[in-house]
Amino acid sequence: MRINRFLARAGIASRRKSEAILLEGRVTINGLRVDHLATEVSPQDIVCVDGKHIAWPQERLLLAYHKPVGLLCSHSDPHASRLIYDDLPKDLGLFSIGRLDRDSEGLLLITNDGILAQSVAHPSMETEKEYVVVLNRPFVEKDRETLLRGVSIEGSLWRMDAVKPYTSDAGLDEILPQWPPKILPTRIVRVFLHEGHKREIRRLFAALQYRVLRLVRVRVAEIQLYGILPGDYRVLEGSL
Repeated sequence: MRINRFLARAGIASRRKSEAILLEGRVTINGLRVDHLATEVSPQDIVCVDGKHIAWPQERLLLAYHKPVGLLCSHSDPHASRLIYDDLPKDLGLFSIGRLDRDSEGLLLITNDGILAQSVAHPSMETEKEYVVVLNRPFVEKDRETLLRGVSIEGSLWRMDAVKPYTSDAGLDEILPQWPPKILPTRIVRVFLHEGHKREIRRLFAALQYRVLRLVRVRVAEIQLYGILPGDYRVLEGSL
């Protein structure tokens, strides 16, 4: 395996950024510094980046995980908060493809394959994600066009791909705690996005004076949350 592919598979960086790390002289193989992009490595080699040993990537694993509210998408936390990795298999080099904030819940894709993660997360892939959002007040129809047209946040235009009324999806009430909420259906919407700004949905609604009470990611590409209880996961076969 070429060294840049190895570094990407190990989740160090994208293949292009891995090439930059190599050319900067930060990589050693069996104690020798290397900077040639065509360098090949095998499981018997000891590869280090900035002096840190990089384990050989294991066979690719892709999980669909149901993140509960209150868990962090992090490998460590100084405040001893619960982490998503407390629910997941250990010592497999797993990491999440993208994130959900502490107060959000739903589908997270988990892998040990950096190349797969980069391909899914890269904006050029335009991977569609679907969310169910509970608002503090009924959604006003005229706000739909504003969200689709875009709102200026942090100097750039953030927008939703679609905002649709919520309809009772089979199975959602079986896996989500306290669902459906005892509120007017007009306060629940389905949101579709392919971008990934931090807290994007919450901030877009906040710009229109809505407060998000509950945010659930129910789909990434063709992979559905349905059937997975909070804190559980299922192993996915094949690729996205």
